[in-house]
Amino acid sequence: MDKIKEAEKTIVKTIKLKAPVARVWRALTDHIEFGKWFGVKIDGPFVEGEVSRGHITYPGYEHVIWESTIKEMVPEKLFSYQWHPYAVESGIDYSKETPTLVEFRLETNDEGTTLIVIESGFENIPPNRRSEAYRMNEGGWEAQIDNIRKHLSTQMNAATSFLKLVADRKVREAYERYIASGFVHHNQWFKSDRQSLMSGMEEAGKKNPDKKLEIKKVFEDGDIVITFSHVKQNADDLGAAVVHMFRFEGEKVAELWDLGQPISKDAVNELGVF
Repeated sequence: MDKIKEAEKTIVKTIKLKAPVARVWRALTDHIEFGKWFGVKIDGPFVEGEVSRGHITYPGYEHVIWESTIKEMVPEKLFSYQWHPYAVESGIDYSKETPTLVEFRLETNDEGTTLIVIESGFENIPPNRRSEAYRMNEGGWEAQIDNIRKHLSTQMNAATSFLKLVADRKVREAYERYIASGFVHHNQWFKSDRQSLMSGMEEAGKKNPDKKLEIKKVFEDGDIVITFSHVKQNADDLGAAVVHMFRFEGEKVAELWDLGQPISKDAVNELGVF
């Protein structure tokens, strides 16, 4: 094997994602969600053994056709496909080249999921374009693993950051950053509009300046983020177990539900509310 092949045959990228394996799997294998972070509009669902087609949406590459053959879909373990790397030149027939293999391997870790992206087979790319294909995809995968990180964390981070800002009495900042202009909510003690709940939160902050919030769990499903928190109004308060359910439109919260259960000192459940 020559030196070029030895140096440029496989790309490996690894990232730890703060999301459960099931959530990462959906981001990889739902063709619409895949397209959002990858930058491609795919014609239909991924099906093992079939060709997937579409168009790249990344600025400057809109002319590029997406075409890959789905190889394996092992739920929450492995998603793989073959394609022709950096096949971006119009008028060139890449179909006679041996494709590379792209693998997304998922492993559970203490904080969520370890995602390993492997693209192998560059040694089979024609020598006249091998180095460029390897270099462009090496940089491309570095950008793409950051894209999936942002895609998975945007809504969860927005929901948790909103709650933390409100608990710190930075209510208006929280609304400006994370709440949509047409926002509605379902808290029965306030009118359903954005301004009414924001004013109520500001008043609550003035009455309880020592309020503390500890987010225990966060769940995400599509455009819904659910948080489960321990909220204390002051240092002596046992607090309450509180659930917030956020519905997102893009990166902004469009709708909110909340409910709580006061923590009793006489609770009979030995496991506690958390």
